[in-house]
Amino acid sequence: MVTLRPYKDTDFEAYSETLLKTWPYDKIEDARESVAGAVKKLGGAKKEEIWVAEFEGEAAGFILLEFTRVWGSGENESFEKEAAGIDWFDVNPKFQRKGIGKELLRKAEERGREMGLGILFMHTATKNLPMINFASTSGFKFEKYLTEFWGKGTKDAFLLAKAL
Repeated sequence: MVTLRPYKDTDFEAYSETLLKTWPYDKIEDARESVAGAVKKLGGAKKEEIWVAEFEGEAAGFILLEFTRVWGSGENESFEKEAAGIDWFDVNPKFQRKGIGKELLRKAEERGREMGLGILFMHTATKNLPMINFASTSGFKFEKYLTEFWGKGTKDAFLLAKAL
């Protein structure tokens, strides 16, 4: 059974281990640095939340939500109204295909609706076929092709959005 709860400091290592396995990191130190950066932003000026999915007592998946109008970093890269954005969405490979991603997505939708928002959006690399398939079967639609979305020399991405 999957249970969801807000992030706690004790989740730090499990989140780092998950990122090491799901992101292009070679060293755990790099994953820890990313998690530390995400956690540092919580409670700041931006409205962000990290939710944790537990499976059989272990932190198995994580979703970082951001509530914003902005979906990119350039001009005209924002929605007309505030939306719920999935910034990071990671499930430890050891726990994939157990409904954890669906539960985390359900929580993102729930939080967006609770805040009175009408859009849930995410970005994914154009070659991340498992995420593209998951998003498509979960009701997300293609919005925009984004060249070198994460900076010069990085991968291209899709902006995907779903009405809440």
